[in-house]
Amino acid sequence: MDQRWQLNEEDLEPEAARNSERSDPTDDLLRGQDPEGVVTVRVTGTGEFRSVELAPGWKGTTDPRSLSTHVVAAATDATMRAATAQAEAVRTAPPRTPAQPAGGIAASDEPITAADAMQLINTVSAGLACGPVRDRFSSGYSKAPLGV
Repeated sequence: MDQRWQLNEEDLEPEAARNSERSDPTDDLLRGQDPEGVVTVRVTGTGEFRSVELAPGWKGTTDPRSLSTHVVAAATDATMRAATAQAEAVRTAPPRTPAQPAGGIAASDEPITAADAMQLINTVSAGLACGPVRDRFSSGYSKAPLGV
């Protein structure tokens, strides 16, 4: 048998005694369980794992070799609860203030018009036509015709 997966002495103690030694750090934690209730996983609201617990009497109902399946199911349940809580918080959050106009062009979700496109092209062209920007872009180009 693989020595890494043997039961520890702690596993042989009565589970109620082990659980009574723990403080209850479950404030503000979300709880997920596998469908059989063998494993409980607690996560923060952002989905960070905080604890994994086995149900009292799990040894009588579950083969230790199948615990990984129960842990994965409980972890999935807990993280889905965290994701649902985050989505609900976003859904119920007050709307953000609308974007302010930038540089004379109003922010909008509407498609740009031909006039908007021309204004952008003219602004970019004017910026490229002056000073260091023009020099930086034109310095690498040869005036020789193509194909020569």
